[in-house]
Amino acid sequence: MPENDTVLYAQWSPDGEIIANLFPDPNLAQVVANAVSGGDINARLNSEMINNCTYLNAGRMGIKDVSGNSLTSFSTELCLLPDLKILDLKNNKITEIPKEIELLTNLNELLMEKNKLTGIPIELGNLNSLYALNLARNQIVEIPKEICNLPSLRILELSVNQITSIPGEIKNLVNTLAGLNLGNNLLTSIPTEVCELVNLDAFAAYGNKLTAIPHEIDNLK
Repeated sequence: MPENDTVLYAQWSPDGEIIANLFPDPNLAQVVANAVSGGDINARLNSEMINNCTYLNAGRMGIKDVSGNSLTSFSTELCLLPDLKILDLKNNKITEIPKEIELLTNLNELLMEKNKLTGIPIELGNLNSLYALNLARNQIVEIPKEICNLPSLRILELSVNQITSIPGEIKNLVNTLAGLNLGNNLLTSIPTEVCELVNLDAFAAYGNKLTAIPHEIDNLK
């Protein structure tokens, strides 16, 4: 299979399935609809439409959706798609993100909620175009400081993990970070550096083991 071909992991009836049902993410659904049905997200996507549409490939559309499968590994071949912008691997059984992830220099969104990850590779900190990182519902124990140097990061979703601390370098995201979710982890404290993130629109730390909250938290919106 050519490396630029997008594989649509779905089972549908002979008449096809409604695009909006196949792709729960409304942005992704709209991109696919624009490519095959004139923008109608309620149209039925069938194999003929896919085969006739040269726009549906990772090189041009920049999307790879492999969510909701039983994948146990993150194929390094995915890291050889230089134009990839959205990589959706949610709801799998992946245990590790390869260091080759740093090759995806144009990646905007990495979605890996509900896998079996135990760590975050420092190489992920080299993705200068990344603005949304969702690693919720894994088994991650640490936030590497390198993640705090991502210049475009706006959304960091790390809820339902086993994280015990927040690195002080989190303050490096002061100009970009708008959403930070650390709910349901093992945090015992919130460093004052979090309170320097004055552009945060949403911050969550529910369901942890906090014994105190820094008074500087009032600096947040």
